[in-house]
Amino acid sequence: TLTESSINKFAALAASIKRPNGEETGTLAVMQISHGGRQSPNFIGGRTPFIQHPLSASATKVGRKSGRGMLARALNAVLFQEARAMTENDIDEVVAGFVRGACLAHQSGFDGVQLHAAHGCKHPF
Repeated sequence: TLTESSINKFAALAASIKRPNGEETGTLAVMQISHGGRQSPNFIGGRTPFIQHPLSASATKVGRKSGRGMLARALNAVLFQEARAMTENDIDEVVAGFVRGACLAHQSGFDGVQLHAAHGCKHPF
């Protein structure tokens, strides 16, 4: 839920980007809105570690087929777990979250948004 308090905090941020130190000119303020996907660590983001799986386009795990060393594989095992494939309802909720973020950006004076939902995606190349 967007509140006046939450909008005011982001409005101050947007204003400081646009006119740093009270200068006459500044730059465009663009907010990045993202979804962590399968690359969402166990200890960040409000999920219960090792119980609530991150949501992703498919049920995959970061570093699952990594040719990296034993330490990298051990860190991946602790930090990341296999994602749960998103349902249509999950996708609708993520889209709604992007819309809320875009509304917050607009209402607080940002000039644009960048949507980022490619965390942990497997590229074909």
